[in-house]
Amino acid sequence: MRYVKDLSSVEPPPRDEEWENLAVQADRPRRQRRRRNIFLGFVALCVLAALVIAWSRWGHFDPNMGSQAREKAKIELSPKEHPAYFWLLLGHILGASIALAAGVLQLWRGLRSRHPRVHRTVGRIYVFAGVIPAAGFALIVEAFYPFSVATAISQVALSLLWLGVTLFGFRLRRQGRIAEHRRWMFRSYALTCSVLVELTIDPFVQLLISTQYHSRLDSNLDIYFQVKDSNENWVGLLIVILVVEGYLEYERMRRPKRLVEPPAVSGGQLPSADRAATPAPRENRAEREVENTISAP
Repeated sequence: MRYVKDLSSVEPPPRDEEWENLAVQADRPRRQRRRRNIFLGFVALCVLAALVIAWSRWGHFDPNMGSQAREKAKIELSPKEHPAYFWLLLGHILGASIALAAGVLQLWRGLRSRHPRVHRTVGRIYVFAGVIPAAGFALIVEAFYPFSVATAISQVALSLLWLGVTLFGFRLRRQGRIAEHRRWMFRSYALTCSVLVELTIDPFVQLLISTQYHSRLDSNLDIYFQVKDSNENWVGLLIVILVVEGYLEYERMRRPKRLVEPPAVSGGQLPSADRAATPAPRENRAEREVENTISAP
């Protein structure tokens, strides 16, 4: 009696191309994590720059201060006649600053996965100490101290959209719909960062509008700032919506499709067609190298 090893079922070692594919697949999460960190660092730097610029102006707590558009157009409101105007603006700036800073922490995936309780606490700060006060004070300012009708319409629309998206995302979290909650809160923070977009496009909007300053705008600073600020609000909102919706759609398309499990039937058995289509379980190494016994005369 002799033993012959059946090598027909032994898998050959991977080729060089397969090793390269495996290495690329193993390195993909690392590259994705590196891109997320770069994006988060860029957002954090932009937020830090915006906060430094804002509080270098508002940090003096001077009641004579108002919006920059009013100062440049020389139509400031007297603090004696309107004492609440400065404090309403300051409340809006403070709430927006809290929302910008807290949103950076909410984008940090490591905080969300390792410290979920901290993530939830910062999320509540973002909603109740950031977005709601900032949007509320903005609506009050535009209701009682509007700079113009054009700017009031754009500011009210942006504030209502910001507030509505944030509250809807918070409601989804209360309902346990985590995936949808993350998408809507991402939209909310994108609207929070619309002020950064407006600061970025401000020189280009000024350059375009200044070409008609001495013609259509009649060399009037009041009309000039009305047109500039309202256009910056609408263009900034449009850019934010296009970018965030494009990113969310890209993430949805690149997400791998979930495997469809075969239907279960009574008795734990699959139909004959499904059993034929279902691959057999992979054998282990010892079973693949089984030896066949052959009898010899």
